[in-house]
Amino acid sequence: MFYAEILWLRNGPVLIMRGRLVGDRVEQLRSLLSADLIPKGLIVDLTALDDVDSAGEHLLTCLSNFGVIFVANGLQTTGICKKLGLSIIQKRPAPRHNASVQERPSTHSHTG
Repeated sequence: MFYAEILWLRNGPVLIMRGRLVGDRVEQLRSLLSADLIPKGLIVDLTALDDVDSAGEHLLTCLSNFGVIFVANGLQTTGICKKLGLSIIQKRPAPRHNASVQERPSTHSHTG
């Protein structure tokens, strides 16, 4: 299953992707996105992706060529971004209610 949604926030547009960016879903998303339709300052949030195949990686690389910035969190999405050389903002994980140590805000955090 794959889900994509663009939110228009004060900081700019954010494309949120969830699920599996694989196979036919990549082609469906590619058909919706073109250079003319990619808003300036677009941020692509990958934190909820479960899987990305080679076609998905190619699409992410193409988006990067249009100046898109990616939000990643965790080993999988951060690893994909590093592998592909994508510009990323690392999203700080939400604090756990039972955490005994408070986390410091990261200088790379993105709030929005």
